[in-house]
Order: sequence, then C-alpha cells, then structure tokens
Amino acid sequence: MFHLKTRDEYRKKMYWIRLSFQFFTLLFFVVFILNTIYVFNLVNISQSFFKIFLQSSLYAMSGITIINLIIYQVIYIKYKKKLIWEYLEILSKAKVPSKLPKVVYVYTTHNDFIPARMLQNMQQTYKNMEYWISDGSSNLEISKEIKEFAKKHKINLFKMNKPSENKADNLNTFLNETKVKFDYLLIGDADVAFDKKLVECNLRYFYTENQIRLGYVSSMIQDYKTKNFFSNMLRFVENLTLFKKDINKVLRTNYSPNLYSACCLLKKEYLDDMNNFPPGFFEDGYLELNGSKKYWYGLISPLTLSLQKFDENIKKYKTRQLRIIDWIIKYEQSEAFVNINNKFKSTYNEYFINLFSGPAILLSLILLPLFILFLVWFWPIFITTLYYWIILGMWLISGWIISAIANYDSAKIMGKANAFFFPLFQFLLFMSYWPSLVKHWFKAFVLKKYSTFMPSRARNYKNKKQSKFQPIKFDLLIMLISLTILGLSLFLFLYFKWYMQNGSFNWYLLFLFIALSSISGMFFISYFSTIILYLLSFIENNKDYNDEKFVEYNNDYVKFTNLKDKFFKNNLDIERFC
Repeated sequence: MFHLKTRDEYRKKMYWIRLSFQFFTLLFFVVFILNTIYVFNLVNISQSFFKIFLQSSLYAMSGITIINLIIYQVIYIKYKKKLIWEYLEILSKAKVPSKLPKVVYVYTTHNDFIPARMLQNMQQTYKNMEYWISDGSSNLEISKEIKEFAKKHKINLFKMNKPSENKADNLNTFLNETKVKFDYLLIGDADVAFDKKLVECNLRYFYTENQIRLGYVSSMIQDYKTKNFFSNMLRFVENLTLFKKDINKVLRTNYSPNLYSACCLLKKEYLDDMNNFPPGFFEDGYLELNGSKKYWYGLISPLTLSLQKFDENIKKYKTRQLRIIDWIIKYEQSEAFVNINNKFKSTYNEYFINLFSGPAILLSLILLPLFILFLVWFWPIFITTLYYWIILGMWLISGWIISAIANYDSAKIMGKANAFFFPLFQFLLFMSYWPSLVKHWFKAFVLKKYSTFMPSRARNYKNKKQSKFQPIKFDLLIMLISLTILGLSLFLFLYFKWYMQNGSFNWYLLFLFIALSSISGMFFISYFSTIILYLLSFIENNKDYNDEKFVEYNNDYVKFTNLKDKFFKNNLDIERFC
C-alpha cells in the first residue's frame, strides 16, 4: 500500500500515548483497589499520611488518564487533516493513461428504485463512463417505471429474468449475461448519491507509483438528512463510528481492506481473480476477505464521499445490522479462523468481535446480580465516601468533554446539541440492541440459521395503511412483562422481607431477589429504549427532504473543502481532480 509519512508519525506518537494511557490506567486501578481496601478496613492502617497519599494518588491517576484520552482525540483530529493533505499530494503525481480507462457504473435495484439518485450519479465529471441499471425487482409496476426511465434518459437497462436474491446475485447475473466490457466497475446502492468527482479522483489511486494488487477503492459513507428525527440522530452516531474507524484503519495499519458495496470502484482483474462477487447477503465483506487471502488490498478514500439514506426507524435498523452480523459469523466459522494472517490481523479482529459479543453480554447478565449484591452490601460505605463521588463526577464530566471532542466533525453538520447528547443516543441504541444481538448470535453460532435477504426499503403498497404501533407490539408486551416481574419482586422481597430469617440474611433468597430485579430491569430498559427510539421516527426533522430531489453536499465534514481549496490554490499547475 502507500507509504504514508502521516501514518508513520501518527504511529510513533500514538505508541507513547497508548503506552502512557495503559500505564496510568493500570496504576489508577491499583490505587483504587488499595484505597477501597483501606476504606473498608480490610487492612488495619491508621496512619493519616497513607490516607492522604492514597486519595491524592486516586485523583492524580484519574486526572492523568482523562488527559491522555483528550490528547488522543486532539492528535487524531490533527493527523486526520494531515492524512488528507498527503493523499492529495500522492494523487497529484498519479499518471492516468491518455486513453482513459473505461468505467461502468451499475445501479442495482430490487423494488427500491429512486430516479433522482440515478440522475445525480450520472453527473460524474469523468469522461469515459457507461451507465447501466440492473433491475432485479419483483414488483412489475416498479419494473415498468424503470424501463420508461431508462428509455427517456438513454440509460442501458438489464432486466433479470427472475427477482434478485441479493445484491451479489444481481451483480453476478448482470456481469455474466451482459458480458459488458470495462476496466473498472463502479457499484452503489439504490439510495446512494455520489460526489461529482468520485470516479475522477478515486481512479487516480490505481495509477500512483508502486501500486501492485490494489483491487478497489471505497469512498467515505455519510447518511443524508431525511425527514424524521430518528434517521438524522442515528446517522450522526453511525457516521462518527464509521468515519473514525475508517480513518484509524488508514493511520494504524498497512492494509485497509474495507469494501463498501454502497459505493466502491473495483478493478476488473480483481473481480476476475475473485470470480465475481461471492454469493450471499454479505457480498462486500466476503469479497474483501477473500481478496486479502490472495494479497489483494483496498483502501478508503478520505477525499471522496457517498451519501446514503438512513433506516427509517429502529426496527429496520436492527434488521439490517443483525443480518450483517449473523452472516459475518457464518463466514468466520468457515473461513476466518482457518486463514488468519498477521498481515491482515487488524481486519479479522473486527470480525472476531461478533463471535464473542453474544457470550460477553450473557456473561454480563449473569455477573450483574453479583455486582449489584456487592453494591447493596457496601453501599453505605460508598455513599458516605466523598472522594468516590468526586472521582465519578470527574469521569462523567470528562466523558462529555471527550465526546464533544470526538464529535468535532459531526457537530459541524449535526449541530452542537446532538454532539452533546451523543452518549445518551449511544446508550439508548446499545440497550435497544443487545437482546436481538444475543438472539442472532445464538441462531447463527449455535443453530446455524442465518438471515435471508429482504429489501430494506422495498415499496409495499399493501402495508401502507398498517398501524404505526404494529411493529412495536412485541416490544410493548415484553416491556410490560418485565416491569410486572420487577414490581412483584420488589414488592414481595422488600415489603415481606422474604430474604430475612431470624433477623439475618438468607443469601440464596437475597440473590434470587437481586437476579430477578436486575435482569427484569435490564429487559425493561432495553425494550423501553426501543420504544423511545421508534417514537422518535415520527418527529419530522427536515421538511425540505424529498426523494425526487438531488441530495445536497453542503457542510459535509468528510470532504474538508477548505483543505482541498488550499491545496489546489497552492498548486495552480495541477488540474483539480477532487
């Protein structure tokens, strides 16, 4: 891949920052444990200087750990900008052939055709392009609309002879039956809008010096502002996570093989070597990992951007995300553990998390009653010890500060209020997510059952008049059941004091009370969070949005327009390529 000076500098600085963070975090926990031992009188120490030393050390270690986290965020923001500048310099020296390579853009659709997106994506500044629609729709009315649209705008149309099973099926059928000739293939989801210079910019990566086995270039992904508050709030959370993860991959590893089928430019030789797209729902993940085994690599360009439509409510969001997770598990069990390679270790580590997420959550639920039991037993000591409250306050306040710094980019487009409430959104999302995550993990890992393809935004006129609350009936039921169990357990055990026998605790009954209360409470919070997030989707947040309009790129934080303007202003002899 590229030799990046920015990456080398970042690694050197972050090595010491991480080492410092790990050291002081470990020291903080050691001091915390010693202090707790002292407070609980588990060791008889009466010297006042020891008490002062422990408390001072506790504050110092906590403060230093927080400062380390803040420095990490500041350095990340600085080097992200340096990385973009260095990429501009590298691409400015690329030697694209005078006879421009042929790029074919294929718009795949399955009952989710959005004419405005196709028209917007046809505004590419690159000259040697061919535009296609590959229609795998099952709805005859939509297929008729696509046919008329293609004829009107003189776009090549390929209609599958049966509805597409998934995107891989659509793309493979298109490639095998049309036999279309190309040097590079541009793919994107039906709702995605491209930067006008996306092809012109990303193609240059393939023609920079020493590029061997560069198979694909993905663009940064950002969700455009749709109508409801849920979409616009959750896209803020996901954008931050994806953007930071992608940039960190570039800065921290030599290989960054993320392939986003929402927008990716693929080299023909790479597709030929892979025998087109691997079958199944998780076609882009399969393709990137299969490619890495044959020493192909890809990268994410921080210079170009694709905008996509976010899920309309929490139910659709979870369906899409969990579908991806159980297909990842399917792939991991058959391939990833067998073919792990140190060169691509950072990629596989991400996927391994999915294998352990279910057991980790289940283990947390099992340990939760024991943790609460410990707090109940020692609560009088904790509540009367001032410095524990000061430490907790320091961490909470610093958490908000670090969150605001981490959301520096997102705050520009989403507003400072959303940046401030980011931790709350994250909490609601996780609480809503975990029961479904455990269920999908169990089905995929234990029962070997995986999600089937269901178009996420297919038009379904029959269900148009469906009750708005129909999708959350199950959530309401579970929430009420868990709340009833919580209330009954509190009433029976606290009012009748069933856990007391002859004036002393019955530990078995007390643990049963704690277990019932904590687990039913967790389920109540989880399904309550789902309902809250679902109701947010009924709040209109952007009256101007319309599927028939082009998507605006104003104020997007990925493009760093000012940085690019400055670069081309300093290099007047270079024709602007992004």
